[in-house]
Amino acid sequence: MDKQKGSAMWRYARHTTHVLSHSFRLIQEEMGLSRSADDIELLDKLESEVNRWRDIQEHVINANFGSIFRAGDAVSKFAASMRRHADLYTSSVENLRFYSTEQRFYPDGGHESVPFNDPLLDYIIGDDSALL
Repeated sequence: MDKQKGSAMWRYARHTTHVLSHSFRLIQEEMGLSRSADDIELLDKLESEVNRWRDIQEHVINANFGSIFRAGDAVSKFAASMRRHADLYTSSVENLRFYSTEQRFYPDGGHESVPFNDPLLDYIIGDDSALL
């Protein structure tokens, strides 16, 4: 794959991952505290789709580079360390009552900007006029 096609595919995969991840968070919010088996199955499938697009994104970059959280198919030492020491920060432990016991917490990606406007993502986050 030439450099220009690889770059375009990487951006497309990154954007798709961003949209799917954001949709995942919105779906969890809408589901509320109680989750049925169908809800959990939906979240599992969506999470698998996000991972598939992340794999596509990683596949098109230079083979010498990659996620700091993976070493081949295994979890890197850095990722294992993060798992051991990662915390959820809240002003009060009682705040966790607002989440399902099946809640999956991921960073919101707020530090990353989407490199272009996406009417579908705008529509998902509440701009009803975005698709007009």
